[in-house]
Amino acid sequence: ELAMEACDVFVGMTTASGAAIYNNRLKELMNEKKLREVSICLRHIDNFTRGGALADYEAVYADGVKLQAIWRGKKNAHITTPAGTDLYMEMNDMEPIIECGIARNPGDAMAWSDG
Repeated sequence: ELAMEACDVFVGMTTASGAAIYNNRLKELMNEKKLREVSICLRHIDNFTRGGALADYEAVYADGVKLQAIWRGKKNAHITTPAGTDLYMEMNDMEPIIECGIARNPGDAMAWSDG
């Protein structure tokens, strides 16, 4: 954890465990805007060379900004899709995180493509 305090970007890279954001000290440093976090956990090598790796991340991030504005300050969410999704959830008081492949500023988090 001491190494996190001296770095600019924390990269969680493993194919066997969950995202690094679950570390309490990492979350504190993110909230203090001391570093950026990149989650590359649970990814196969194909994720780095095909599929979503070839996405227009600027466009995906722009969509994330729109969703963040919609979700900000909400207490509940209800999501439906033509495919049959019917999901209800309670929202916490945290600022919605945009994890759309870009983390330019301290405090930002990103996750690598899922495929």
